[in-house]
Amino acid sequence: MRKFNESVTIFAAGITFLDFFYIPFKTENGPLSPFIVPILLGILFLIAFLTSTKDIRLSLNKIVMGYCLYSAGFVGFMAPIFTLFSWAFSDNVETGSGLSNFGYAVLIQVAAGFTFAFFGFVSYKQYVRLLART
Repeated sequence: MRKFNESVTIFAAGITFLDFFYIPFKTENGPLSPFIVPILLGILFLIAFLTSTKDIRLSLNKIVMGYCLYSAGFVGFMAPIFTLFSWAFSDNVETGSGLSNFGYAVLIQVAAGFTFAFFGFVSYKQYVRLLART
């Protein structure tokens, strides 16, 4: 069950990464994560609630911590690098308008990565506090 929970958490973080990666590109579909990620995390919370032998708050904090830290790595580190590579190797590289669109996207991605890392850190501290109580 542990590998399943981790793989679903990584899958949800990967979907979040794709949404943040496609910020500078014009898409017709829009972001996927507002629909898929809450459903996946809700399923994980339900499974953790039904199968938990310890305190349920430990399991829930562990899921939130995993999602936040994976998303921090994907969104805050990998997405800006891939965005800059896609900007540098695109066919119509314009430093005037292209840099502004891609530059704003990179700033949003880095800020979101720091936000995910902050919430992951808070969740980790809460997890350690709950683990010390049990």
